[in-house]
Amino acid sequence: MSKARVLVLVLAVVLLLPGCAAKPTTTTTGATTTSVPISATTSSTTTTAPATSTASTTYSAELSGKEVVPAIVTSAAGSAILTVDATGTRVHFVLKVSNLADITAARVKLGKPGTNGQGLLILFPGPPQHGAFTGTLAEGNFNASALIGSLTGKTIADFVALIQNGQVYVNVGTAKNPAGEIRGQVH
Repeated sequence: MSKARVLVLVLAVVLLLPGCAAKPTTTTTGATTTSVPISATTSSTTTTAPATSTASTTYSAELSGKEVVPAIVTSAAGSAILTVDATGTRVHFVLKVSNLADITAARVKLGKPGTNGQGLLILFPGPPQHGAFTGTLAEGNFNASALIGSLTGKTIADFVALIQNGQVYVNVGTAKNPAGEIRGQVH
């Protein structure tokens, strides 16, 4: 046997043997990752860049009693962060509140400043948070299937268009103020 053939055989054995005992792996680099299980004959993890590389977009709201219609005198406050992912199909949200008692619900609603509107999304459906509460009330992700009211059957892009037109606010209701104790327009 020639030295070249021996070298090829040795190289093949060296490359295949570690793969026989390995488990499937995934490498995450911020791009789309596809993982292929490793077998005795193949070993492959492919990473590809997204077709369209758009950054996520973040919107926020500062919640207070003075934004509620009609305004409410309260020491309670809050903040909401809505981050639309780069694909425009999923939104991550974080709703934080302070000095609220007996929280019943938190919703995203349709309405310009100074007006009340219908619900578009439920952020905190309950059960009621009894007693005083300060902290993260709700956090999660949603897609278009979670939208309600006039956005039922619509897309996240439709939701974002309302935000960009100043027509979306976050509202947190309590046992004392079920229609809303704190509210903030999403910008």
